[in-house]
Amino acid sequence: MDNDTGAVILAVILAVAVFLLAVFKLAEFFGWYSQEKRYILTEIRRAGNKNEYLYWRRELSYHYLCLIPFVNKRNAPKVYRFFFRRPKHVKEKQTDVIMHILAPSVIGIAVCAVCLCTASWAWFTASISAGTTAIKTPESYELAVSVTDGNNQAAAVVSGEYQLLKGTYTVRLSAVGTAGATGYCKVEAGGKTYYTAQIAAGYEFCFKITASGTATVKVTPGWGSRVRNTDGTEITQNDKIAQNDEITVSGTGVFSAQAHNEDEQSAESGETEATEPRKNADDTAAEKENTEKTEATAESYAGER
Repeated sequence: MDNDTGAVILAVILAVAVFLLAVFKLAEFFGWYSQEKRYILTEIRRAGNKNEYLYWRRELSYHYLCLIPFVNKRNAPKVYRFFFRRPKHVKEKQTDVIMHILAPSVIGIAVCAVCLCTASWAWFTASISAGTTAIKTPESYELAVSVTDGNNQAAAVVSGEYQLLKGTYTVRLSAVGTAGATGYCKVEAGGKTYYTAQIAAGYEFCFKITASGTATVKVTPGWGSRVRNTDGTEITQNDKIAQNDEITVSGTGVFSAQAHNEDEQSAESGETEATEPRKNADDTAAEKENTEKTEATAESYAGER
């Protein structure tokens, strides 16, 4: 029993010794391997010519093969030649030098000829065809504007502007023209600019304007459609007038002086027209009297003779 225990202890001691020896040998080998590799790499970087560079590259390959078991520095060249053996090549015969020089030029000429033929064929065989789209424009489009107050009396127009008094006015826009034609109206009132919805030919568009005092309104018809103001800004929903909408205009009293001046001008023109007939009648009577006197004088002179 004691002998078996002693044998086991001896076997364990031997195994540990072998293991430690193997570890020591491996550490020594990898230390040598790393040092040798650094040395070869340093020589590769310091190679002065191609032959020296190839030599150290081959030595590095030998060194890598040493990682294979049972391959060492002495038999590494044989193993290298076994795996990387290059067959001896028969010396190639030199061809004509002129052919080597002209070959690229001949190939380039051939490619250019093929491209030229392809382009010519495409040019003479291509046909251009495009569908035509008929563009139809309306022959005519007109908008008739009517601005009336609550008593169905038309508002006065001065210099293309409607003169509104305090109250509510109805604006009717009647479109006539070719079927399919469309347009709109630009309404300038109270310092703001509005645009009506599209009015197609044959339809009537109505909206109301409520003035809190005397005010002027300018209505400008337009053909087509408008999505931007004259200054380039987009037309917002607040600037649009829909069917039967109502807009409010604050009174400004701007046109009262103009209307007064026009009334005075009308009165003056009426007086002038009334005076001119009277003046013409007086002139006619004076001319008649002068004619009669002349005739009487001529008769008396003839009697004396």
